[in-house]
Amino acid sequence: MKNFEPDYNKQIFDRISGGDEKAFSECYEEYRRLLYPFLFKLTKSASATEDLIQDTMLKVWLSRDKFSEIGNPRAWIFRIASNTAHNWLKNSLIRQNSTTPLHYKEDQEDHSSEVFLELKAIREIVQEAIAELPPQRKKVYLLNREQGLTVSEIAQKLNISPSTAKNTLLAAVKYIREKVERSGYGLANIFLIFFQLN
Repeated sequence: MKNFEPDYNKQIFDRISGGDEKAFSECYEEYRRLLYPFLFKLTKSASATEDLIQDTMLKVWLSRDKFSEIGNPRAWIFRIASNTAHNWLKNSLIRQNSTTPLHYKEDQEDHSSEVFLELKAIREIVQEAIAELPPQRKKVYLLNREQGLTVSEIAQKLNISPSTAKNTLLAAVKYIREKVERSGYGLANIFLIFFQLN
């Protein structure tokens, strides 16, 4: 494996977008390794984690026609995984409330409550960080995360170069991530919330 550095990431995505199943298998194995600890921390279940990885990578394969629009494949895949995990957590809580015997519910609800309270706290920190960004940096970040514009679209909209738009977005992301990390939250928590703010 080449640890999916940017150039290799683009190469493997180009192959997958052309329907290369061997390239997809290689990508699947690499991202299974990367996603497993992140998702297992949330699910506490090996089988659920494997299911979420399969769901995530299926969505990747079905979206291969859009690969040319994706600037950061690794972040994009983690975003899909985090959204998939978030839905799993919500559905899991609903199932527990309707099917779990009463004497098991208290522990499960405590765990679910902790997860959602933690996510709520991280959301608040992220919103504080966004508010602290310089005006141009904040504008670029929100255009990307809230309106879903690509770097090239942001550059065109703000009449700036694509490289300026990209560097401004990266600076905003770095500031927000570091603020969350300084608050004591780990990488898995950051991914879960960070890539839902688009």
